[in-house]
Amino acid sequence: QKARYKGNVTQEGNQRFKDIISSMPKYSTLSISGGLEPLTNPGLGEIISHAKSKGVRVPLITNAHMLTKKYLDKTPGIWDLDSLRVSLYGTDDESTFFITRHRKAYTLVKNNIIEFLKLRNKINPNLKLGLNYIIIPENIDTILPLLDYIIDINSQVDGKGIDFLTLREDFGSVTEINDDVDKSVEGRKYHLDGLMSDEQRENLIDVFREFNQKREKECSDVHVDFGYAMVALGDGVLGKPLARV
Repeated sequence: QKARYKGNVTQEGNQRFKDIISSMPKYSTLSISGGLEPLTNPGLGEIISHAKSKGVRVPLITNAHMLTKKYLDKTPGIWDLDSLRVSLYGTDDESTFFITRHRKAYTLVKNNIIEFLKLRNKINPNLKLGLNYIIIPENIDTILPLLDYIIDINSQVDGKGIDFLTLREDFGSVTEINDDVDKSVEGRKYHLDGLMSDEQRENLIDVFREFNQKREKECSDVHVDFGYAMVALGDGVLGKPLARV
């Protein structure tokens, strides 16, 4: 959260990215994500367009805080993406604030997604937009409202809405939480209790059953990818969590 670019590092770095892309086989895929939020890179649009010119597909992962109409107007290369995946940190003001510590984050991101979809349908309908949601003990009760979030957004967009949703279990790689080590990470503005217990995972089986029924009934065109250890839970089987090695 305190990360910053040092000096003019982006100019040299972005040229290196372009050189790497130029050397990749045609029809490769290159995913752009953080570290530092990728939309803060002033040359991002040029990198994406360069990749497209070389036949390389680019999915982008972003928190969408900067994905405003003003940003899109000055970064037309965004429309050359293969897909844009928004890392969502909550389904209402309270759950979003818990992670982001940004009072306006919920409204800002939701509005940005709606306006992006409206423009997407006019400029490049083939560009897929999805949400990524990491499930932690603190947000299990927001999984069902997550579908309401998607349904509400799609109701405000003419034509195609959100294309996909990826649900992921937290293995500590994103939140830096580990049950076996000190949970105090320097600079973090929030505190998590740890990884999910077996009891919480059993609870998820019931949540996912209701989730699947609601999705099938109200937004069946949204593709849901449970991913890794969540697949078993989505199928009603407890299974084992994936080990982080």
